[in-house]
Amino acid sequence: MSVLVNDGSSRAQAYRYVSDALSIFGDILKNHKEAKRYLIEEDLMRLQQRAIKNGDGDLELRVIAQRIKISGINKDDDLKFNPEKLAAQTYIIKADPAVLKMIELHKNGGAYDFNMVDTEEITFQELKTDDDDE
Repeated sequence: MSVLVNDGSSRAQAYRYVSDALSIFGDILKNHKEAKRYLIEEDLMRLQQRAIKNGDGDLELRVIAQRIKISGINKDDDLKFNPEKLAAQTYIIKADPAVLKMIELHKNGGAYDFNMVDTEEITFQELKTDDDDE
């Protein structure tokens, strides 16, 4: 760490300098790869324009295929998506008889004050049903 020698900073300050530089300029290797990808994409765009101008449909299709491959449009972005998590869930809530009585008394409207009922906090527990056994 030449920062320690040149500036006389502590090791922690040198790491902060490096962290600040990374936050400003980003990952240099990743930026270099993105820059190359951008330049290739630009060359392919010019080649596609030339193919359109010359009426070369085969070359145009090959260039479009390369542009799709380079840009990553053909890749699935969300590989961790789990549609089962969006499925409807059924929750079984077992209420205290005093709470059920309070709900029955106020079924025509009004506010429920569950703080007045002796309730017990319990941790979540998933119950096994007959469908789970299959």
